[in-house]
Amino acid sequence: MLGEEFLESFQRCGQLARSTGTRISFHPDQFVVLSSPESLVVKS
Repeated sequence: MLGEEFLESFQRCGQLARSTGTRISFHPDQFVVLSSPESLVVKS
């Protein structure tokens, strides 16, 4: 699964955020193109 190596870290971040009442958001920039037909673009 894509991003599986980050799952444990994200879960810990979520637990910390919930326990402290902190809101977390993620806003990728315009250069993040996961739907690109070019595999090199997606990999990068």
